[in-house]
Amino acid sequence: MLSDAWNSPSARLVIPDKLTLSLSSSVTAYAGVHTGLSFDFITRGHDASVVPYVMTSFGGQAGADVSADALIGFGVGYYASSDMRNLQPGEAANGLTGYTAAISGGAGFIVGANITGSMGFSVAPLVSTPTWIGGSISGGAMIGGGITGSISYSIPIFPSQFKK
Repeated sequence: MLSDAWNSPSARLVIPDKLTLSLSSSVTAYAGVHTGLSFDFITRGHDASVVPYVMTSFGGQAGADVSADALIGFGVGYYASSDMRNLQPGEAANGLTGYTAAISGGAGFIVGANITGSMGFSVAPLVSTPTWIGGSISGGAMIGGGITGSISYSIPIFPSQFKK
């Protein structure tokens, strides 16, 4: 019964399927690069753990943006499943790896903030169905601003976490 309550739609609205703490940096002059380190906590299903899945990501971005930043962020995400218990063991964790398509906007002068909406894809954006959708807010050292679209690729720091 407790499992049914935890996995209910109302509980998922209050506490998302995925919580993320991240460190990121980027440099953009209409086109640029970004890197990141994230600590992803899956809160439901077979892959739920109090130990974070540690990921690194790298990618490119382009848009109406001229900026440089080093940010600390907090994000939430939802898996493309009505019940996380329906995913096979390892499926939610493996959904953290692969491609992410995102749209971000932010601005700052010495200190700034950024808001991002993103989708994860196991194979490639626009080729496979999304594994999760999410959003984040970040703050830290920033100069400049604008809006970008980006594609990044994430790999695990500790691959042994993904062997279920």
